[in-house]
Amino acid sequence: MITRYKILFFFIVLSLLPLNSGPAVAACRLIYPPAKSVLNVGHILIIGLCKDNSTKAVGKITNKLKTRQFTVQVNNKAFSRQIKLTPGLNTISLASSISPRKINVFYKTKGAASPLDGFKPYFLHLDLSLNGKCGSCHVADPQNQGDYTHIDEKFSCLNQKCHADMGHKKFQHGPFKKKQCLQCHNPHGTFNKHFLRAAKSALCFSCHAEDRNMLKGAKFIHFPVAKGECTSCHAPHESNIEFHLKGPSISALCYRCHNKNMFKYKYVHAPVKDGNCIACHTPHVSRYKGLLSAKGEALCITCHKVRKDEFKRRYVHKPVKQDCGICHDPHASPVEYQLRTKRDKNGRYIKVKHPIQKLCLACHTRLNPKIVRAITSAPVPHKPVKEGKCVICHTPHSTNFQKQLRARAVDLCFSCHKKIARKIKGSLYKHGPVRQGECYQCHEVHGSKNKFLLRAPFSTKFKGPFSLDKFQLCFNCHNKKVFTDPHSMETSFRNGRTNLHFLHVNNQKNSRYCKSCHDIHASDQEKHIRTSFTFNRHVKVRIKFTKTDRGGRCVTGCHKPEEYKR
Repeated sequence: MITRYKILFFFIVLSLLPLNSGPAVAACRLIYPPAKSVLNVGHILIIGLCKDNSTKAVGKITNKLKTRQFTVQVNNKAFSRQIKLTPGLNTISLASSISPRKINVFYKTKGAASPLDGFKPYFLHLDLSLNGKCGSCHVADPQNQGDYTHIDEKFSCLNQKCHADMGHKKFQHGPFKKKQCLQCHNPHGTFNKHFLRAAKSALCFSCHAEDRNMLKGAKFIHFPVAKGECTSCHAPHESNIEFHLKGPSISALCYRCHNKNMFKYKYVHAPVKDGNCIACHTPHVSRYKGLLSAKGEALCITCHKVRKDEFKRRYVHKPVKQDCGICHDPHASPVEYQLRTKRDKNGRYIKVKHPIQKLCLACHTRLNPKIVRAITSAPVPHKPVKEGKCVICHTPHSTNFQKQLRARAVDLCFSCHKKIARKIKGSLYKHGPVRQGECYQCHEVHGSKNKFLLRAPFSTKFKGPFSLDKFQLCFNCHNKKVFTDPHSMETSFRNGRTNLHFLHVNNQKNSRYCKSCHDIHASDQEKHIRTSFTFNRHVKVRIKFTKTDRGGRCVTGCHKPEEYKR
């Protein structure tokens, strides 16, 4: 009986003894990877720090398949070990008395179940061996060998083994140039891509704090800036372009998002042709639509200074006051001067006949429908209008003449109608509208349903049956009673009480028309009497008119010399 109690006592004492009589288990905590990480690699390094220099740390990995134990050596109060994860949830724990002694990580593979709530993607340094060699980067504190908060001043990520292809470009980011990689990166890993210390613009603004203020009250924000994606445009390390911009040029960078084909036309704006997008646009924020650096005319005259004085003229075209871009495409166009024209459903310019006229009609169809009807459908069009050349007569920017004319109306007319101009300038007596330089009193300048662009019907024949309808143009100024009343006092061409206009014109069979006696523009005889007329297309008949105190005398081939007295 005594022997049986001795054996029982022996086993009780044995069970209380440590199973392993080797070195003591260290009091350690896990520092890497962090808890609730979602990892996309199956082999990772776990890293931990210990309170003392015990020779080993003991732990286990638990997942849905099994539990695996591991032991790892402690060196200078730190340890690291490469472990293999199983797809899904993995629990890593230490046999330790300090926290965190257990963490959960999720290994996500293609087609695997989604991570649990609260888990976030974690981005690891690609070189696992480097992560485990603390002394490669850290300098141990002589007073506290477990303090790994100091970085070796001689350490650099740019060496023959790591990132040897970097550090050779002209423009380098300040921290990169000083080899201060850790200002932006955590080399162990972070919850941000590229193991950055903060996400997106939050990292940039940690140094560029003054740039954060540009977003306050900004009306228009470039979409990468609004998303906090500074590195969409800027290379965070180095670049061959100023401001650390990505790509071979500024325009090449812009074309990564903006469609380059929209600018492939015959006429290209100089800044676009030179690839200098920031000549007009601000890359971050602006008070103006399109991220323009200034509004309308103010932006354009920064280069087109010669136009500045032109815009001070008396009459400025309304689009010029509002925005040059109403008429001009600031990038490119198939029309000279980068004028806008019709586009297809995809926004591409399409070829049209008379593009300048089409541009003008885009506004004037609404503003001046009557004029537009004359332009588009008049039976007798003005030649420049027919050819779509509005700018022959009108200046599109500014002028000192009404209706945006390039010069006085009469001077414009004479610039083309040179034969008539010579006759008028050399004549002694001019028709009232001609004398006033107002050709448009009788002529429609865009188009008309009457010959010679006349505003109303006017017969240019020598003779024919009488009808008031044939002389509507004249009655815009002259009283029609001159033709209808045989005793009208409205005319000085009368003999006593006999109205000689009525006598000549109001004849149903053989009426003489206005042009039989009068020249409609100018003449060397008073009352605009012609010096001659052509009879039956071949015979030239001279007219000699002499004005007297009480009337006048007419010598012509139509009749014998006649004299009248009022």
